[in-house]
Amino acid sequence: MSNEETEEYYTKKIDKMADFQMRKATHLHFLESCIADGVVPYGLKLKLQVQVGENKRLQKSVDNILWKTSMEITRMVAEEHYLQLQESKPKMAELEEKLKAKVKDEGKLNIISQDIFCKTETKKNQIIQKQNKKLEKLKDSRDCFIVEESSKRPSTSLKQDVFEFTRKLRLKEYFASFTDSQIINNSADNNLNKRDNSKSTFIPQSGRDSTLDFYIEAVTNEILLCDKKYKYRSNLSKEEQEALKHLSQDETFVVKKADKGSSVVIMNRKDYISEVYRQLENNKYYKRLDENPQKVFSKDIHDSLNNLENIRESTLENLYPSNVDRVPQFYILPKIHKTFDPDLPLGYPGRPIISGCGALTENMSAYVDTILKPYMESLPSYVKDTTDFIKKLQNLSSIDKDAYLVTLDVTSVYSNIPHGEGIDACKYFMENGSRSQDSINSISKIIELILTKKHFQFNEINYIQRFGTAMGTKMAPCFASLFMGKLEKEFIDSCDKKPLIWLRFLDDIFFIWNHSEEDLLDFFDRLNSFHDTIKFTYCYTKDTATFLDVNIEKDENGILHTSVHEKDTNSHQYIEFSSCHPVSCKKGIPFSQAKRFRRITSDNTIFDKEMDKLREYFQARNYPECVINEALKKASSLSMQDALNSCSSKNTDKVIPFEDEVFKDRDTGDKRKNDKTMFMGDGLGNYPQ
Repeated sequence: MSNEETEEYYTKKIDKMADFQMRKATHLHFLESCIADGVVPYGLKLKLQVQVGENKRLQKSVDNILWKTSMEITRMVAEEHYLQLQESKPKMAELEEKLKAKVKDEGKLNIISQDIFCKTETKKNQIIQKQNKKLEKLKDSRDCFIVEESSKRPSTSLKQDVFEFTRKLRLKEYFASFTDSQIINNSADNNLNKRDNSKSTFIPQSGRDSTLDFYIEAVTNEILLCDKKYKYRSNLSKEEQEALKHLSQDETFVVKKADKGSSVVIMNRKDYISEVYRQLENNKYYKRLDENPQKVFSKDIHDSLNNLENIRESTLENLYPSNVDRVPQFYILPKIHKTFDPDLPLGYPGRPIISGCGALTENMSAYVDTILKPYMESLPSYVKDTTDFIKKLQNLSSIDKDAYLVTLDVTSVYSNIPHGEGIDACKYFMENGSRSQDSINSISKIIELILTKKHFQFNEINYIQRFGTAMGTKMAPCFASLFMGKLEKEFIDSCDKKPLIWLRFLDDIFFIWNHSEEDLLDFFDRLNSFHDTIKFTYCYTKDTATFLDVNIEKDENGILHTSVHEKDTNSHQYIEFSSCHPVSCKKGIPFSQAKRFRRITSDNTIFDKEMDKLREYFQARNYPECVINEALKKASSLSMQDALNSCSSKNTDKVIPFEDEVFKDRDTGDKRKNDKTMFMGDGLGNYPQ
């Protein structure tokens, strides 16, 4: 047996290769740090042997050229280290395989690997310590070239972003091997031992997964060592860029998206402002203030939260206002899908929205939203989305051929909910969910703060909303849905003749009426007189109805058929294929749209016609025929049921359940899973006849 085939020979070879990889990796890391911090190692720094003269401007230009060249050389050396490191990995794998073939004893093989690892790790730590000291000297040295502050910041920020990204990857891999019970137990132990609200800094060690290590190393080097001089070419012409620049500086008009659909609306600024003031001057809903109440409201919120005795301190910190300086702004979105009204400044009403980002009540609103959402989802009339609506319709095999298909629209529901009644509705559902009374009182107080501390500005004038809740605060949909849930239950319970099915998506309602038209009109009259501020508009026929983006048709046998409804304002402005979006994103758009039609359209003949229209829409957006054909073919191969089921087939086997630990009411045994038994409903919105 030759020396090249012995166990000792391969051990020495692996030891030498491991030392080589360690040195390349540490040098690469050092050079990356230099590049990110804007310094050049002494050995790579270029200098002229003589001065170019007393001209300081010329000397500065020369120094700048030398620094840029030095940085380019540093990048080239770093890239060479990276390439050599990658080339060595297959060689190391080959040596390890040969050593495994020679060493049959797995225990002995582990000892050899451990010895090599310990030796290499010791050298690595020594080298890193020296490199860190050298890097600090480079950064502190006045003699070295430093990047200007404006260009230095992005590199440091980018390096931090890469670090956070790779840390999340390692955490995912680390906890993937844990069982559900281990994760939950560890999480509970950490919460008990952790007294403050500080974030964990735990980072799993490398070496656990070689594939992940390789990926992290490759991504890190590709991002940090990329050629910063490369300029991405805009897909807008110079004329288009100039036009956009001038438009952004033109103050004679306002550009907003339409309230519904994908249309863009250009409005005369004077008309836009007139429509806003038309709404804000309604003293029932808004009140003008003489001064900014931001600081006063902030103090009131702090004092009110501190008076909630049963709230956890860690949660209290998260509910305080995070940004006292930012004032919410008021704006409107034009409802161009409504009927034109010449008496309005814009010709159409505007939907009022208060931007809640950074508002005093933002944190409280986000918390209340998590509390109320399960109660909203447990309502018998609740519709999550179009898919949910279609599935609930499918549970109706057939209906009376003379039954009416009815749609209702609540008029400005957000603005017309009295504060007290809205809070009472939330309390009603929480009480039926077995939450403790102390907890309910605390949540109700927080809701009251959100509703009454709604200060905002328009044109630097301060206002407060005195009635209803504005769109823009996170809890608004849940708050409005629970109010409507209680209102509709009380009203339907009071009626002798009830709808066959009653479904609601926020302020849009669909129901089936299998009684006479006279009884239906009486039902409408009673509904519109049931509450002082909540009013409804309605539409009914025996044949067709439109709800969300669905056309519902009833045939002569009482069977319901569905197809896609598109508003007149839908301009089909899908992303241009020349856009600088990822190719995978652009390829996915035609399929997702085709799949939507497959999910909603029950008649295959109508579906085929819609696919022809969809093809024309994407051709107009310059999508290649091969991309369109592949997407439409893939969607056409699905059945309607397959498309519906694929929307709700997420794997939830390893989801940690949310536990509300904000309020100390563990003795109540509050279990939200029982909330769905609050009413006598079958989950379809069917009420007892």
